[in-house]
Amino acid sequence: SRLSHELNTSLNAILGAVQVINPSRPEPQLVLIISHSARVMANLVSDFLDLAQCQQDTLGLAPRPFPLGRLIERLRAVFTGESRRLGITLEFVVHPSTPAVIIADPNRVKQVLTHLLCNAIQAVHATASGRVLVTVAGVREDQVEFSVTDNGAGI
Repeated sequence: SRLSHELNTSLNAILGAVQVINPSRPEPQLVLIISHSARVMANLVSDFLDLAQCQQDTLGLAPRPFPLGRLIERLRAVFTGESRRLGITLEFVVHPSTPAVIIADPNRVKQVLTHLLCNAIQAVHATASGRVLVTVAGVREDQVEFSVTDNGAGI
């Protein structure tokens, strides 16, 4: 518990400091690298803690209403720079059937989509013209479908 608190506090400090730095100053690429690395580390710590909770059978969900569009825009902001740098086309398609607000655990939805996007970007990175497509659609009044596809070689 103490280790997780210290790691999360440090990582959040890094993320906060990076957000304050003006990327238009002399080394904007360095700022982007630091920000990306800190986010990756934060996700790894979160995954490690989730695994420990799974092993103890204490992992829970905290469903609540949240704006899905905001989450999609955050994911787009986080992954667009990296995918561009790697020469990968990243596209998000949100169908009109998608509700503006959904009831789910926003942290778990973000976690799953982040993992799927990371895997897809890694899969297409080796291709000459990689493409990743994220599709979100309302299936029923109480159900949303997420799809992450890529043109990578696969397993």
